[in-house]
Amino acid sequence: MANHKAFLKDAKAYILESLSKLPKNKLIDHSNLLIATDGLQGRELSKAIHVMAGYQGLFEGLLLKNEASVSINGNWVNSSSVTYMVGNDSAPLDDLSFVHKLIVSNSNQVVFEKCWLDRK
Repeated sequence: MANHKAFLKDAKAYILESLSKLPKNKLIDHSNLLIATDGLQGRELSKAIHVMAGYQGLFEGLLLKNEASVSINGNWVNSSSVTYMVGNDSAPLDDLSFVHKLIVSNSNQVVFEKCWLDRK
């Protein structure tokens, strides 16, 4: 458990430091936040994976609160629609029988899409 907490602590520190270095009130390309995972192992690989998950969570939160700026193919997304669907898997592999899907779109373009399994 100590190693588990250590890489989470490292990931949090990395995210906070990297975000503090970003220019204020300026849009950035998300690819500037990516961490190359080639050759990483153990604690460093776990840190990199959790950093990316942390950025994803931040983006999701900002997007759903209408505080994210998004462009697709160089065109700004000025408005979007959200569709949420939930269904029951008739043949689940375990007790995660509910399927949730969230889609944020603009016209015919998907801005963000997420699908997950849950118990309810």
